[in-house]
Amino acid sequence: IGINVLEFIAIIINYAAALTAITEEFPEEDPFPILLNWADNKSAVKWIRICIESIAGRRLAVIFCFLIMDSPLGINAKWIAGDENEIADAISRLKSQTGTHNFSFDYSSLKQKYPILRNCRKFQPSPELLSMLWTTTLTESIPTLDEVRQLKQRGLGKLVM
Repeated sequence: IGINVLEFIAIIINYAAALTAITEEFPEEDPFPILLNWADNKSAVKWIRICIESIAGRRLAVIFCFLIMDSPLGINAKWIAGDENEIADAISRLKSQTGTHNFSFDYSSLKQKYPILRNCRKFQPSPELLSMLWTTTLTESIPTLDEVRQLKQRGLGKLVM
């Protein structure tokens, strides 16, 4: 699986997190909410609008389009230079070894170092969403619009403390 595909999956999961947050936590705060999604992968940002060069990317784009359909949340994706993507790099590199093969993640220090993260919560994607994304990535199957709508109704994941 290429890095562009993985970065696009991250954008889709980020969209699912934002959609969950606005529908569960802030349903009436903004009548036209827009997610500004910064990413340091130009292909993944481009695939928000169009994907022609990757078969897996095109299949994931179908899921993404189905997620956006009938959704109250819009999205604007912007590219950010990798060396300017300091917070994302800090998040992805924050692991401390607790055993030989076990890793734990302690995000509490990030909220101190980056005050902008103070009000952020973790998002745990549903197993069904992850399964749909991986099945679509690794096989030639694409879920139907009805399957994605049913997933949205059951929940894309949950916000955790």
